[in-house]
Amino acid sequence: KTTATYAVDALKDPVFEVRAAAVSALVTIGDAAKYEPALTEELKNPKSDFSGVLLPILQRLAEKDAIRIVMAVMRDEKSSSRNQIVEAFTHAPPPWMLAFFKALLADPNKTLSETGQAIALGLRIKEAMPLFDYLLATGAPELKTRALESIAALPKGVDLANVRKLLKGKDKSFSVPISLVLAHHGDAAAVPALIPELAAADPKQVMQALDALLEVPSASAISATDALLKAPADNLPQTKKVLELRHRAGDPKLIDVLSKYRRSDNVQLQALAVYYLGISERGKALAALHEDVFHGDVNVQLAAIEALGQIGHPSSIQVLKRALDASNDPRLRTALVTSLSLIKDKDVVPVLSFLVSDPIPEIRKAAILGLARSGTKDGVPTLKIGTQDANIDARAEAVKAIVSLDPIEGPT
Repeated sequence: KTTATYAVDALKDPVFEVRAAAVSALVTIGDAAKYEPALTEELKNPKSDFSGVLLPILQRLAEKDAIRIVMAVMRDEKSSSRNQIVEAFTHAPPPWMLAFFKALLADPNKTLSETGQAIALGLRIKEAMPLFDYLLATGAPELKTRALESIAALPKGVDLANVRKLLKGKDKSFSVPISLVLAHHGDAAAVPALIPELAAADPKQVMQALDALLEVPSASAISATDALLKAPADNLPQTKKVLELRHRAGDPKLIDVLSKYRRSDNVQLQALAVYYLGISERGKALAALHEDVFHGDVNVQLAAIEALGQIGHPSSIQVLKRALDASNDPRLRTALVTSLSLIKDKDVVPVLSFLVSDPIPEIRKAAILGLARSGTKDGVPTLKIGTQDANIDARAEAVKAIVSLDPIEGPT
């Protein structure tokens, strides 16, 4: 404590770093009567280094004291550093970020609480989940809706216990929005509230429900989609989602439905049947798919090509190569190379090696990805060419591929 006099004198220094060091010294000494006013003044200065200097000093205090000091500055209408403080806490360690934003959200000052809401709702990190829980528990209906939208955009794996609790609550007006969030995060608790949405009069509601159910495919949803297939050719995007849902849910009657569509006069419905028959029957469908790669209609061709990529059987390599050699259509060529790139077999290397210099960037990138997936070092010499690609994504994939395939060449 004998050094306190020097620290107090240094609070008047014109250099910020010196003043900050003096505040830090007074924190070490524990002289709150002197460091709190000084720290408050530095927090009011928009030119201060908030993230690098002031925030670490605050983190040495008890959380409640640090937040009390910061919120006093935030409430001071003459303070011109509010934005800098908010920005610093946005990048603070999660416990401190949460403590600050909870204080901001709960503040009686409407401007501050709305600032907290705007920033919090824009956060897209798992650590922000407690803030959204707080908004769900205390916010007005519109704010709850926005909080749910933010939760849906978070990375998967967040704790949804409070969201599930809200679903079981007395207020059923949020059942569907909550279910959409749960479905996005793979929680089957969403299914019962989503199934009735399939009968909605608004086509957008139906598509929204289908998209959500695709994340949590359930056999209980299959029969509810029967009505959506009464006129399958009238709404092909909707039909495609229904077929995808039934495929993922393991519908035992799907093959019969698809066989009927395969004979349809509508060629786009035929194409859907070709694709879903292919990925449902897999090995049994290969012969038919190999023929459909050369079908007279491009929709059927693309469906067969995509299905072969999903199946990924080595016997398809030469069929896809033959189609590639015969086509000048950029759309077909891109689809063919994409499917070839999904077949994890060394025999794909000679085919894809000629495509890393193709004029179409998507084809070059797909070829590079395919060489990486092949699992053999045979593609490394060609991948070295890919590291000079004009397309940055293709270049990046080439580097990653060499690193994954060759532990000796990779680092070099």
